[in-house]
Amino acid sequence: MKYQVAVSLSIVLLCSALSCTDRPTAHENARLKAQVDSLKTLMVSKHSGEVSHLVHLVFFKTRNEVSAQTLATQLKRLKGIGEVEALSVGSFRDLGDPRAFGEYNLVVSMLFKDSTSYRLYQEHPLHLKIKEETRELLAAPPISYDYHNK
Repeated sequence: MKYQVAVSLSIVLLCSALSCTDRPTAHENARLKAQVDSLKTLMVSKHSGEVSHLVHLVFFKTRNEVSAQTLATQLKRLKGIGEVEALSVGSFRDLGDPRAFGEYNLVVSMLFKDSTSYRLYQEHPLHLKIKEETRELLAAPPISYDYHNK
């Protein structure tokens, strides 16, 4: 439960911490890192009480004629990769915050055991296939943010 809360909070904070520019500024990156660091205490391993996972966040901007749900359906197939311990897909919600990162209308949060599992996922044939199949749905390259808790 703590993991689910932490991932949800990290997505909300990441979305609200970034401005609506294509790339975050150094100041925004520093603020974002501080917010993510504060979430690390919530990311507690069930067995050891130590923080021990890699979280991979990816922000997507779909073409105007493509619904975020269409892309989300494709991305949920990534659950079929053994190295992916958890996967969550969410659409942007406009809550009136002018700092919201609303140009990217979909975010995926994944949990990996470690960096090795993440690298195996990156080269997995299903991941590569989904990347190729969804490329035409995107209006801009995805943006990712990864953090590893030890």
